[in-house]
Amino acid sequence: MNDTPVTILLVEDNPGDVYLVRLALQQSGLNFSLVEVSDGEEAMRYLNALSDDDTAPAPSFALLDLNLPRVDGKRVLERLKEIPKCSHTRAIVLTSSEYPADRADVDRLGADCYFHKPQDLEAFLKLGDLVVSMWSGESGAAAGSPS
Repeated sequence: MNDTPVTILLVEDNPGDVYLVRLALQQSGLNFSLVEVSDGEEAMRYLNALSDDDTAPAPSFALLDLNLPRVDGKRVLERLKEIPKCSHTRAIVLTSSEYPADRADVDRLGADCYFHKPQDLEAFLKLGDLVVSMWSGESGAAAGSPS
């Protein structure tokens, strides 16, 4: 088994949600390294630097909030998908949005999964199981809503 941690980019402006994502990943048992950015502008800087550096590895996953300050999550997702080395990065959109247009937009932009942020802890912790399922190549339908 590979001991190299799975690199996960987390783009989230809510510290409470950052805590819950970290907890969900820890409880899943996944060996991971989390790169945290707190707004869309910071995410764009990270992605642009990643694109410009041929030696920097792409993250395996991007967990992306839609409603971000400065640059919205849809634009960040679009930029992620423009970077050739990120072609295998799995994008999971984390959102409280229930708008069908948001779902359609992220599907069109290439998100792998749409995870509606639940109100209770137990349901939120299923995010870790979803990431593990996607990492191992299984369907994430039981833990989240795949795109």
